[in-house]
Amino acid sequence: MLTAADGQSAFAEAVREKPDVIIMDLELPGKSGFEVARDLKARADTCAIPLIAATGYSHVKQLDLARASGFDAVMVKPCDPQSLVAEIRRLLRKPNPAAATATE
Repeated sequence: MLTAADGQSAFAEAVREKPDVIIMDLELPGKSGFEVARDLKARADTCAIPLIAATGYSHVKQLDLARASGFDAVMVKPCDPQSLVAEIRRLLRKPNPAAATATE
């Protein structure tokens, strides 16, 4: 398991380590989770990594913005651990068509 204290570190760790899945808050110091998601989905080497937003936001506009930024799933905190595990399993089984079209 990897952790990062801010958005820039999260982006750098994801690019370096290429994790199987990323669970990230939307409000991070420096670079927001929205920005990190957009940047990761724009790169050929990271676009297929499933992204889960774990957020305290529950307003539909913010949740829609998270999905538009590239998050594959959004979980509102506090989220049930079993639901989070189920979502991770679902995303790891799901092929990502964006991987074939993104550019670095």
